[in-house]
Amino acid sequence: MDFLKLFLRGVALLPGVIQGTEALFGAATGEQKRAAAVEIVGAAINITDAVTKKQIVDADKFTAGLNAIIDGVVTCPECERLGEAVDGRRSWPRPVGHV
Repeated sequence: MDFLKLFLRGVALLPGVIQGTEALFGAATGEQKRAAAVEIVGAAINITDAVTKKQIVDADKFTAGLNAIIDGVVTCPECERLGEAVDGRRSWPRPVGHV
């Protein structure tokens, strides 16, 4: 299968993988949960094989990008929860870390 198609399928798995990782490793740190999610998605898209076949040239950079995607998937729902109700409507979400 074309690597791009396989990669996009792996990215599509992220919300479910993150939710499952949270359920299994709820007491673990965020970094531990992220590492578990990267391992699961990495296995799903077979990163090792893609590196061997030169479909991924820089495995460290690829993993960093995958971590960034995971951070985004986690951050978006957190931002939504930070919005405050105003006149029965939700206000725009505040940025993460905004007090």
